[in-house]
Amino acid sequence: MEGTEQTELKKVIINPIEGGVEFKTSNSEDPSFFFTYEEWEAFKAGVEAGEFDLSILALFKDFGSETES
Repeated sequence: MEGTEQTELKKVIINPIEGGVEFKTSNSEDPSFFFTYEEWEAFKAGVEAGEFDLSILALFKDFGSETES
């Protein structure tokens, strides 16, 4: 349909690896990111403390509601 945008949702993959955590999407063309364990724990603590504005997620509340079989 002309004039509509489509958003492809990607899965986030978090892998504990030696020395830290690898964070990437399911799209193999996207770069992966590496965080030390200390950085990862600080990030998680920030999320739990509400330091991030996650209101944008409300726009995507219906995406990903189908279950994979």
